[in-house]
Amino acid sequence: MSTITVTGRLTYDPELRFTPSGKAVLDLRIAENHSRRTANGSFEDAGTTFYNVTRWAPSADNSREVEAIAESLHKGDLVLITGRLSTRDCTTREGESRTSLEITADVMGAATDALERAVGAPALYVNGAVGDVSPARHGRGALTEVAATLAEAARAAWERAAPIGPGPLLARVARIELPSPRLSLHNCLGRWMPEAITLPLDGAFPAATTLTAVALGDAAWVALPGEPATALGLRIKTEARRSFRHAFVAGVSNDYVGYLVATADHSRPSYVTCGSVYDARTGDDLAERAITLLRELSAAGRGR
Repeated sequence: MSTITVTGRLTYDPELRFTPSGKAVLDLRIAENHSRRTANGSFEDAGTTFYNVTRWAPSADNSREVEAIAESLHKGDLVLITGRLSTRDCTTREGESRTSLEITADVMGAATDALERAVGAPALYVNGAVGDVSPARHGRGALTEVAATLAEAARAAWERAAPIGPGPLLARVARIELPSPRLSLHNCLGRWMPEAITLPLDGAFPAATTLTAVALGDAAWVALPGEPATALGLRIKTEARRSFRHAFVAGVSNDYVGYLVATADHSRPSYVTCGSVYDARTGDDLAERAITLLRELSAAGRGR
């Protein structure tokens, strides 16, 4: 069972139901549209992939998060879902055999429930620079273990946390033009495939994206699109801590541009680099731009 991130639009309003024990269950159906470039340079429809998404509440007495999602989303809304992908064979009313793609998005819900009960405060999880990090175990059997591990790590950090230092709330936003996205068959299939063989993905990924940096007192954080690898996140945090006591990196924010890796790792075939669809310098360029934004925040804070 694999973890997947999908961006698409809801094909109908969310359907909220409850199990006999009172646990809330949210059902969504997402349509992910695809396009391809034609010989004359224009784009044409390349079909649509539909996903059934299920979001379970952690327990019967903690369904408010799932209910809030159901109330806030409507048919046609653009959503980004991360969860465990599985397939299920089924038969339609007309007797046709179909394979259903299903995403279960409940690990963070279980972790949230455990953490909120431990600290007595609302919890919000945000992806960090974890593009090349994956749990050793997958599937429904690992749900409780993974959620408990996440919750315990967050609880330990909560107990060590100290109030941030004084200072103004500052923000910087940068719009970044991106190179044309291309799928590297070398990275996806292996070293035997020449690096020069790529497939264009124009229209499937954005041509530009947004970076956001925020500082409050002696804490600062950066929101990056896509899934940055740990090397990029550590580089940003190391530089940020020259000026701020606390530094954080949030991935999959504002946009989705696939995986972001360092230039030195870009041509090494792997699952992560297969999903790194921009040129080799893109990850480093976005990291350096994020560092520049943090330096601007630091300078602005000292000037007040």
